[in-house]
Amino acid sequence: MVKEGGIDILEHANRLGPLKDPVALLIFSAGVEKYFHEHRPEDFPRVRTRGHFNRCRIRATPLTPEGRIGGALGVPRRLFINDGHDATDYGTEGDIPGLGNDGSPEEIAVFVHGWLANEEAALGRMSLLRYALELNGYTHPVVGFTWDTDQPAFEWESGKIVAKWNGPKLAQFTADYLRENPETDVRYISNSLGAHPLFSALKSLDDSGFEDAVESATVLGGTVTGESVTEGGEYYEAIRNVVGDLYNYRTPSDRTLGLYYRTLERTDSVGGAGAKGKTPSNYHDRRVGYVPDHFSFLIPDRGCIDEVADDFGVSPPESLRDTEITRRTETFSDA
Repeated sequence: MVKEGGIDILEHANRLGPLKDPVALLIFSAGVEKYFHEHRPEDFPRVRTRGHFNRCRIRATPLTPEGRIGGALGVPRRLFINDGHDATDYGTEGDIPGLGNDGSPEEIAVFVHGWLANEEAALGRMSLLRYALELNGYTHPVVGFTWDTDQPAFEWESGKIVAKWNGPKLAQFTADYLRENPETDVRYISNSLGAHPLFSALKSLDDSGFEDAVESATVLGGTVTGESVTEGGEYYEAIRNVVGDLYNYRTPSDRTLGLYYRTLERTDSVGGAGAKGKTPSNYHDRRVGYVPDHFSFLIPDRGCIDEVADDFGVSPPESLRDTEITRRTETFSDA
């Protein structure tokens, strides 16, 4: 069940106009959003890579140019894999259907959460997504992918690197899972910075020769660049070869990506302005203008999970079919 208190915080932030996104970012950075959902079961089935990476903080100097934007902002000069881990290892917690138990599910959805989430906050986001999907008739298992995103908000650069490094780990889990459950469809869903592990995983699978390994990938407010998914871009071939359909959800009300990301990165993200060029035929750009901000994609009545379930071929329950919850979204033709 969604906690009204958590939703009320975002609704109050919405009244702040141009300041609402910075305020919401501070809320998320403080971990308040972990209270959005009452049910955060410790045994939520999930893939876990927390604690696999570490960072070395060195003050920026002329001799350490990689710290040029970092020293004063706390961005570490060097990131490394901790002893006992490698580029593709992962752990699991909870009972993941199809792994070590009887029977393979028809499909699973693997959810990669975004930035500024400790373990409890990540569980809250996973639980919120599962709740929203179930409201819209999706009854297949949801598996979380939890990774180190609890850096301070000013460590954006290291957050992006750690995010990308988690891609091969997600890819390895996917390959291992499909080896045990070859008839199960695997879907990816990501939110915000979680787009980096998702796209990096697709690229890792593509580099390893996998084809059509992922049934679908849904990107909500994604933070990879608009050029990376286009012809000649980093992820173009992986999208074309590895995933059945990729759905990119974005809202014009997303100031976090449309303004702050663009100012910081000096380019647009797929979640801010969509793809910047020709995309594969299986790439679908979805503009959901009713989503009020970067932080509401998962929230029932405010987000777009009803449209996500529709992409999966799931019809909403009878109780939702004639309500405003089920909406049609403007679908752009491929660039």
